[in-house]
Amino acid sequence: MKIRYILAAVILLLNFACSDSNCNNPLYGSMQQILDSGWEDYSSDKPGFGGGLAMQILSPGCDCFLSTAMGDVRDYSSFRCASTTKTFTAAAVMLLHQQGLLDIHDSITENIPGTSDPYVPDSPEYDIPFKGQITIKLLLMHRAGVFDLANSDIPEDKGPPYGGKNYIDYVKDSDPYHPFTFDELLGVVATYQLFEFEPGVRYGYSNTGYSLLGKIIEQVSGVSYNDFIMDELIVPNGLIDTFPLSDSHQTTLPAPFVPGYMYTGDALTDVTEDNLTANIAEGNVITTPYDLALWCKKLMTGEAGLTTETVNMMMEAAEPQAEGSERLYGLGLEYVPSLGWGHNGAHPGYLTDMYYDPEKEASRVMFANVWNVADEITSLKAQALAMRSMNEKITALLE
Repeated sequence: MKIRYILAAVILLLNFACSDSNCNNPLYGSMQQILDSGWEDYSSDKPGFGGGLAMQILSPGCDCFLSTAMGDVRDYSSFRCASTTKTFTAAAVMLLHQQGLLDIHDSITENIPGTSDPYVPDSPEYDIPFKGQITIKLLLMHRAGVFDLANSDIPEDKGPPYGGKNYIDYVKDSDPYHPFTFDELLGVVATYQLFEFEPGVRYGYSNTGYSLLGKIIEQVSGVSYNDFIMDELIVPNGLIDTFPLSDSHQTTLPAPFVPGYMYTGDALTDVTEDNLTANIAEGNVITTPYDLALWCKKLMTGEAGLTTETVNMMMEAAEPQAEGSERLYGLGLEYVPSLGWGHNGAHPGYLTDMYYDPEKEASRVMFANVWNVADEITSLKAQALAMRSMNEKITALLE
């Protein structure tokens, strides 16, 4: 079964496993009870259900790691953090903007400041619909209308071989180690003249839109996307167990790692291994609970290389994701009233929430290593809501 579910609203907690964290916090017992009982209540009627939850908290009064039903997991265990990768991409773009090397208000067809080169190549692969109306800012906000190859099928009327199929799934089915590129992905959008809506009309989540941002980062910086975020964001911020995957044959995770599972109601399948080259700039970062919580804290407090003014710009641009919604999306950052600012992520076998509460100065990363797809998207959403409830209860305890 193939389930494509973007930006899952994820929330999790943990059964205590202490490495170097301060585990003497008086709130620990209450937090652990919320986690244990919440996961037990959720999973007790699902025979053969595997996987569990984990949570890293970094705040003035609580530096703790907890987990439940996840086995021998630690704060330095590797996992796929999926779309929280987009915060690295957005930070890279905003760092270049801060340095005057690009302007987020520019159209992607304009020239890079001080050069005669456009942000995207003037080639057939990038002749996507409405490209002259697409600005870098609209891409950051998911308001550019770029067709999302990761989560949408090519329309039936486009004919064979891809009509009615998901392009990425189709290619990986025939070659699991196919090395996807930005040129290839955007080339499919250009060839079939695919789009979701005209730029600026509304919010519409697009992984491929962030692939386009990855290409822009490369065009402006002169180095690969992976090298840029490693050199400018990951290494300088001391994220020693974090890196972006770029090799189509690098399908495993570094030890120690948390395996990922798909639960169908009848079976539990290990889906840990995967080729992430189709997800570069939108979901290809491998990290640990501690590293991701540290990244979130540094980013949101203006200590990750972006100034406070730049981070404020990322938040101030936020608009509702839907009419009347309290969930906002800015420049690569999401706001959820009960959790704060950050991002979530969903990759087969892993659901992640990464948020920072400015009032409590609390950075929290919660992730599950199982997808409940027994009832496809309906059951996955229910899992995410159960996790969110646990997250909210634990966040409420923080001082």
